[in-house]
Amino acid sequence: MSSPALSAVKTLNERLSKQLSKYDSSHANSMKASHNRLTNALEGLVSMRDNPNSTETASAHVLKLSKAAKRMGDEVAKMKERAFQNYMEYDLSISNQIADRAGIQENKYASEVRAAFKALPQAERLDFITEVINKEDGASFAAIMGAPQILTGIDPAMNAALTESFYNKVAPELLQEHNDVKEAMDALSASFKTIEREVQTYMNPENIQRIEQEVQRSMEAQDKFSSALA
Repeated sequence: MSSPALSAVKTLNERLSKQLSKYDSSHANSMKASHNRLTNALEGLVSMRDNPNSTETASAHVLKLSKAAKRMGDEVAKMKERAFQNYMEYDLSISNQIADRAGIQENKYASEVRAAFKALPQAERLDFITEVINKEDGASFAAIMGAPQILTGIDPAMNAALTESFYNKVAPELLQEHNDVKEAMDALSASFKTIEREVQTYMNPENIQRIEQEVQRSMEAQDKFSSALA
């Protein structure tokens, strides 16, 4: 029997591996290892479903399958927690490296910079920030972009866009790593959700009955095949 869930997780695993192929940090390796474990675990569960022991009844096989799914679900929950903790640490590490390189830290002139910025006509404010970015002036950037919206008039979306522009100016390879890691985490999160749904499939009473019927038909077909060859 085919498994759309397994196909999806394998595709996501390939995407994650590609996103992180350039990085050899412990955090990147942990993400790759986590997804490989997820893929292998689901592959094992699907293989168990598709290859019943000929000495077992269909009911016994499905009961064993359901118990295996429960164990897998418990382990996946633990893996998910560890994976998100690893991602948060990785993301923070990259952000700190970017901030250090960019010198994004207010100095004693921060209030004056904010006042000068706010005094500008609305149309000139973007030019001011663009000049700050082009000069890689981390202190002025921190004074403006690190301040509350009420002091600068910059909404969160614009703040995020300008921050990314500044990061790309001062540390393009770190920004690329930051974006790659985020996409890899999106793939990992999607796989967790897919596997959680699949585990529930093996534990839902209606699905268990359907799987049992499929297993029974598969066993009967195998018996007929074996008899025909006898």
